[in-house]
Amino acid sequence: MVCEYELVLQVKIFCLVISVMEDQRVANKFCVKTGKSAVETIKLINKAHGSAAMSCADVYWWYARFRDRREDLKDDARSGRPSTARTDENVESVHCLLTEDRCTTLQVIANRLNIGKETIRGL
Repeated sequence: MVCEYELVLQVKIFCLVISVMEDQRVANKFCVKTGKSAVETIKLINKAHGSAAMSCADVYWWYARFRDRREDLKDDARSGRPSTARTDENVESVHCLLTEDRCTTLQVIANRLNIGKETIRGL
């Protein structure tokens, strides 16, 4: 079990990482607007952030987006399964399916609810 201190520390680290990522995106956007090349942008970001710098691929990706007139610094919304499938609704759905038929397999439940077998096993 994670103690409260460790949890607070993890949240602070997560916020710091998000802040560093956004700082680098701002720097990337600034370089695009001032006419710097992608290679120059990579060098500047690496110099400023050292080992915490975003990868070259990420710099190129964001550089291209800002060059194409993107203004937003946030990630695009992603489609697909949510990051966690353990919700009250899914717990209730699994319970109902098992109440109806105790011989139902994990695979059948996973297919009907569109969640992973291991998630169901953990419910």
